[in-house]
Amino acid sequence: MEQQMNEYNYLEDFTKSNKSAITHLSLQYSNIEMRDQKLIQLSSQLAECTQLISLILNLEYQNLEDDGIKLLFRDLQQFENLNTLQLELTKNQIQDKGISILVQYLKKCSKLTKLELGLYDNQLCPEGCLEILEAVSTINTIQYLELQLGKNQLNEEGANQIGIGLSKCQNITNLVLFLNGNQINDIGTSSIVTGFSSCRLLKLLRFSLLRNQIKDEGANAIGEGLRKCNTLIDLEFYLDNNQISDQGAKSIFIGLTECSLLKNLSFSLIDNLISNKGYLILGQQLCFFPNLLSLGCDLNNEEQFLKSIEIINCKNIKIMVLYLSQCSSQRQQDQHFTKALKIKRLVKLQSLFI
Repeated sequence: MEQQMNEYNYLEDFTKSNKSAITHLSLQYSNIEMRDQKLIQLSSQLAECTQLISLILNLEYQNLEDDGIKLLFRDLQQFENLNTLQLELTKNQIQDKGISILVQYLKKCSKLTKLELGLYDNQLCPEGCLEILEAVSTINTIQYLELQLGKNQLNEEGANQIGIGLSKCQNITNLVLFLNGNQINDIGTSSIVTGFSSCRLLKLLRFSLLRNQIKDEGANAIGEGLRKCNTLIDLEFYLDNNQISDQGAKSIFIGLTECSLLKNLSFSLIDNLISNKGYLILGQQLCFFPNLLSLGCDLNNEEQFLKSIEIINCKNIKIMVLYLSQCSSQRQQDQHFTKALKIKRLVKLQSLFI
C-alpha cells in the first residue's frame, strides 16, 4: 500500500504538523527565503520526525553557502528508518566545506536504498565529488543513485574523481548522472565511463554530458564502456553540443550492440559534427538490438536517422518518442513524424516538444 506524502510549502505549516506521525515528507521551500534562523528552526523541526521513511527537501535558489549547510545538517540526527532521500540544492553557493558536512550526514543514513542529490550550479570542486561517491559506497543498501552535478567547477580532474568514486559503488542498479557544462574532455569522459561500467548490476543508466568538450576519442570510450554494461535494460544518454563526428557516434552504437538485454533506448546527439550519412549509419545499427521495444530520439531539421531501410524494417520497435523542439519549422517536424510512421511494427508514436 502506497503511503501518503505529507507536503509543506511553508515552514509555519510544517511546524504545526504532527511530526512524530509523518513517514513520507516533502518540503518544498524553493519559493521562500531561508536565512540562518529559519535553517536552525527547520533542522530542529526535522529532528522531531522520528518515523521518517522518505524525505524530499527542496532548497533550490536560496544562495545557501557552506555555513547554511552547517546549520541545517551538522547536528541533524540519524533517521533510523529512512530509505529514500532527495535533496534539491540547485543554484546555491555550496563549496567543498559544505559538501563535507553534507557527506557526514549521508553516512548516518545507513539504510538508504534511493538517493537523489541536486547540486546543479553550485561551486563544487573535484574533491567534493569524490567525497560524495565515497560516502555512497559505504552505504551498501543504495540501489538507485541520482547525481545532478551540472555547471560546477569539475573539468577533467572532477570527472576523474567521479570515475574513481563510481567504481566503488558496486551495488547500484539504477544510475542517473547529469554533468552538463563542466568542461569535461575526452580523458575525463573516459574516466566517468570506466567508473559506471564497473557497476556490474546496472539495469537503468541515464547520463548527460551536454555542453562539454567531448570528441571522437571520448565517444569511443563511451562505446567501449557501454559494451561492458551487458545487464542494461533501460538507457538514456544526452551528448548534445560536443564535437562528436560520424565515427564517434558509430562507436557508441557499436558498443551498444553488446547490450543484448536492452529494451528501452533514448538518446540525443544534436549540435555535434554528425553528417546525414552518419545518422543513416546509426539507424542501420538498430537491427542489432534484438530486444529493443522502445526508442526515443531528439531530432532537428534534416537528420536522416529515420530514413534508413534498417529502421523502417525493424521488427522489434513498438514504441517511438520523437523530441522535436529543436526543429526550426513545422514542416521539419511533420517530415520526421511521417518517416517514423513508416516503421512496420510500430504500435505507438509520440512527439514531444520539451
